[in-house]
Amino acid sequence: MRLLLVFFILINSNVISQLEYYEKNTWFSFVWRHDFNNNLQLTSDIGYRLYDNFLGLRRQDLFRIMVEKKFNQHQFGTGLTFFQTVKKGTNSFDPESRLFFNYIFQKNVKAFIYNIRFRNEFRYFNNNSVLDNRTRLMFSIDFDKNIKWFRPRVSAEGFYTITQSNNYEQRYSIGNHFYNTSKLRFFVFYTLQLQSKLRANNSPIEQHIIGFQLILNTFSKNENKNK
Repeated sequence: MRLLLVFFILINSNVISQLEYYEKNTWFSFVWRHDFNNNLQLTSDIGYRLYDNFLGLRRQDLFRIMVEKKFNQHQFGTGLTFFQTVKKGTNSFDPESRLFFNYIFQKNVKAFIYNIRFRNEFRYFNNNSVLDNRTRLMFSIDFDKNIKWFRPRVSAEGFYTITQSNNYEQRYSIGNHFYNTSKLRFFVFYTLQLQSKLRANNSPIEQHIIGFQLILNTFSKNENKNK
């Protein structure tokens, strides 16, 4: 926990103070996840994102719904995400719809949970009728030792968009889960996002994100009895 606090202090004092408009973001989200009796899981996610010194302006709203099926260490899923992004410097929105497909491999080794997630997205931008295909690959490690207030996670994710410019992005995250019960938990994280697009002076674009996520887990009756 002390390591997380020191990390956030260093980021705020040494790095973020040098950033420009639009690169300091705060993400809020509520996630509801329901497990059915046949290893089927339904997840919905409502998000609200701000930027400009973290809390200055509204940036993006989102709604996501996903269905996943588990087969031992393997998990397959598909879903839809709907975004409303505020155009920079205006009051207008740029709607986006995403159809995506997931594959997750999970391995438990002692107190650690290793995850590899592959996701393929079809992104449709309504205003200009553009369809992009983006591939994402994420590797994450969770520490799970049944301590309610200390369940950290680190992750790295790469994005590659097949367009004329072949854009790519990277995300590096560190966070911690705070558990209240088996059904309710709170996740706080910091993410550094790097983009291939460059500014006019050829320096890379960096986005710093602080996130707060409330997660509710529910179970079908027979599933809940086994937990």
